[in-house]
Parts: sequence; C-alpha cells; structure tokens
Amino acid sequence: MPRKKIFLWTAALIIAAAVLMTGPAGAQAPLKILVSNDDGADAPGIAAFQGIPSIAFSLESSPEMDYTAAADFIVSIVREVKKRGLRRGTYLNVNIPALPKERIKGVMVTRLDQRPSLESYERRANPEGQLTFWPLYKELGAGDTKADIWALRNGYISVTPMSIDQTDEQGLKDLADLKNF
Repeated sequence: MPRKKIFLWTAALIIAAAVLMTGPAGAQAPLKILVSNDDGADAPGIAAFQGIPSIAFSLESSPEMDYTAAADFIVSIVREVKKRGLRRGTYLNVNIPALPKERIKGVMVTRLDQRPSLESYERRANPEGQLTFWPLYKELGAGDTKADIWALRNGYISVTPMSIDQTDEQGLKDLADLKNF
C-alpha cells in the first residue's frame, strides 16, 4: 500500500472515532457496489444496522490519483457525519474522482446509478497452461445527471446515501395476494 494511502486512512481514522470507514482505491459505482469488497461485504451496512455511522470511501483509479484531495474531503465529511449523525440503517457510499484538489468541482449528493456495469470475461491460459477467465470491466458513460456515475465522470465527489433495507415496497403491495393461496 502506498505511503500516502496509509496516511490517508490513518488520518481519517483518528478523526473518525465512532465512524466506521471502508474502501479501496477504485470507484464503487453503480450496481457493482452490491458485490464489491468494501460495500458488498457490507461492513458499512452491518455497522449502520447497529446504529454506527458508516461511510464507504472509494478513490477513482487513475495514474493521476491525488490522495491529498481525497484525504482533505474524508476528514471534512467524517467530521460532518459525526456532528449530524446518520439515520439507523443508512450509510454513505462516497466516490472521489482522481483529480487534483483544484480540479474537483464540488460535492453532489446523488442516487445510485441503476445501469449494470459493463463486465465480461476473457478466456486465457495461466502460466501453467490452465484455462482461466479474466474479468474485464469497461467504465460506464456519464448517464443520469442525478446519479453517482455522472458526478464522478464530471469531476464531482459523489455522496450516495445507502440503505441496508433493500425491500421493494411496491413488490410487497404487488404480491400481497399471495397469502390467499
């Protein structure tokens, strides 16, 4: 792990105190969040269920990755969440563009982009000659202007409130008559 990244997480954790934070480098948006290492493993969701304010941070991957801008924002949002709190069962998914601080346009509170990620697999042989399937991922275009992907692609930090309750309320109504079987 690069020294700057260690400093980033250490500084943020010192400030966090009672705020759980997770996250690798690489944006976790859109629906990929449900199966990613930081959000999909759902440490933030489990903490949120317990009433612990929690935030999953991801820094977009790029040769220009600027941990300084990310660290500054993380410190600010952790302080704000500690001050305001979060509703039980809610956590934040934060995606930070890999841009120098002066090129980040601001913060947008967004919704989760509903488009599936563009993933496929390439058939390869490993060095031992065994067949493997290598995952390939293509970034989505900007999409909906109120969604996390649009914010990230346009130089904004995206803050998406997430809920651990994934119940489909309309589905409950649509299936209410099943009890009559």
